[in-house]
Amino acid sequence: LRWSCIYLSSPPWRNSFMRLHCIRHSRPRISGICYGHKDIAVEPFELDLDIRQVVHSCTAIYSSPSLRCLEMAHVYAGDQPVAVDSRLMEMNFGEWEGIPWGEIPIDQLDDWVANVSRFAPPAGESFERLVARVSEWLNEVNVPSATEQVVFTHGGVIKALRVLALDECYELAANYCPPFHQVISFEFA
Repeated sequence: LRWSCIYLSSPPWRNSFMRLHCIRHSRPRISGICYGHKDIAVEPFELDLDIRQVVHSCTAIYSSPSLRCLEMAHVYAGDQPVAVDSRLMEMNFGEWEGIPWGEIPIDQLDDWVANVSRFAPPAGESFERLVARVSEWLNEVNVPSATEQVVFTHGGVIKALRVLALDECYELAANYCPPFHQVISFEFA
């Protein structure tokens, strides 16, 4: 098991912190296609005992409703309940969903690259909007009694959490590529 850990110090007035373990779904079976909210098939994954141990040490288990995350969450959770939250879904690419990257108009792709935080594909959402919805979810689950939590989610959500945990600029976070089927941990005060 490879770990990526990001630790933030807790302020002196707070005696606790929440550790959030993120697990991205396994590798998609498709390539060259834009997907976000679109449910897609993913490669089968082998049960990782280290990940299972992390999941079973947590006080809460959350998942995106996308099957590529939810199925993995249920395998690792066993009998533990999994809370499903649509705010943990991947970025909505709107009219780009399911289209080969090469068929997306180049001027739209250029606009996205020029303004990665605010550009939204037609009928889709911007990275800035994704960060806002993940922040809304995080504010609800980051309570003093929640010390260890796990979320089965997507690369875009993990990128948004980097913005929130590290105060990383949108452009830098958007270029990060979270690994598939591995634990990435953040601490929030």
